[in-house]
Formats: sequence, structure tokens, C-alpha cells
Amino acid sequence: MIGFLANLAVGLGLPQRFARAAVIGLLIVLAVGGLLLAKSCYDDSLIERHDAERDADLAEGGRAADANAAETRREDDARLSTESIQLNEVIANASIPDVPSDARRRYYECVRLQQQRRVAGDPAPACD
Repeated sequence: MIGFLANLAVGLGLPQRFARAAVIGLLIVLAVGGLLLAKSCYDDSLIERHDAERDADLAEGGRAADANAAETRREDDARLSTESIQLNEVIANASIPDVPSDARRRYYECVRLQQQRRVAGDPAPACD
């Protein structure tokens, strides 16, 4: 085969003494080029597979974070609802003209403490 290609190279105008070396060099260059192309294709497929696995892992982590955020929102809504009911009770009881009892005074102080803790970003205590 090399002889046939060397004769073809001579027919194209390459000197006889360089034709065989040129054909061998060309075949080596083509083989190396093919190997580099195969390596590049392999690397691309490996990267695509890794990216797909990473995206799947990130999506799974995102779903877990969404579930945690939803649970936190439900807890916050329940807490705010309870505090709203308590504040409405305080407002309703505040219209009584009598001097508040010690129990009611402690309750007002507890509600005030809840509001202060909420502003500070701390968990609010439950009032009795």
C-alpha cells in the first residue's frame, strides 16, 4: 500500500527519493490526527455525562431546599396566625375600663416581648 501511495506521490510531482518518506509521514500525521479527534470526542462525551449527573444532583438539592422553605413558611404562618389571634384578644380586652389585673398585665408584657423578639429576629415565646 505504501508503494502504491509512493507511486501516486511521484505521479503528482514529488521526487522519487522523498515519495516513500512523505507517504509514511502523511500516514503518521493522519493517524495522530485521528487519535486526537477520538480523544476529543471521548472528552466531550465524558464532560456531557458529568454535567448531566451534576444537574441531576443540583435539581435534587433544589427540591429539598424548596421543601424546607415550604415547611418554614407553614410554621411562620401558623405562628403569625396565633399571634394575631392573641393580639386581637388583647385589643378586645383592652376596651374594658377596669384596671387590668396582674394576670392581664403579665399577658400584655408577654405580647410586648413577642413583638420585640420578632423585630430582633429571635423566636417569640408563647403567652399563657
